[in-house]
Amino acid sequence: MAVGLMAFAGLSETRADLLASDPAAMPGWSGTLDADYASGTDRLHVLIDHAVFAPGQYPGDATNKDTEFVYAYQAFNQTVSSVALTSLSVGLEANSGAHGIGDDVSAGQPGVAGGISPDMSVIGSSSARWGFGWIGGNEVVAGQVSTVLIFSSPNGPTWDTATLLDGGFSTTAGLLPSPVPEPATLLLLGIGAVGLAIRKRR
Repeated sequence: MAVGLMAFAGLSETRADLLASDPAAMPGWSGTLDADYASGTDRLHVLIDHAVFAPGQYPGDATNKDTEFVYAYQAFNQTVSSVALTSLSVGLEANSGAHGIGDDVSAGQPGVAGGISPDMSVIGSSSARWGFGWIGGNEVVAGQVSTVLIFSSPNGPTWDTATLLDGGFSTTAGLLPSPVPEPATLLLLGIGAVGLAIRKRR
């Protein structure tokens, strides 16, 4: 089953909900983040559908989808927005194993139905964030929808902070799924925390 999402022009809420309620997604790791921010006369109201798929479960096209978790997101800029969405980013822990970032424009995907592909898809090494950007006149304006934004990781999900930009202001939108560090890294962090606690007691 392909994840088929499209924009419905003229509706008060531009969305289709298929990614957020995909039965192939991992239980508890799909839904919609409602981000509504205003500054002066500017308003940015974006619904971000998201889902995490276990290895072998993602129905579209993604790098390593048969052997890794696939993280998928789609941004719907609502018709009430007075500004365009120019960036979506989420925190990413070091050693998360995230890679293969891009968008899915396979048959039945919103790239075919008019979704806006990002001009930039990056996984930061020093900034430790993944992000998608729409620039150069290709922004996701009010009433438009992005393509399905994806990347893969060998590691399962946790929640991390999402940030939206309209080109002029930045706002923390809430939490979206992001991969946890590899288990060896988590073990080392845990041992370090225990060592620090013992040292403080002395």
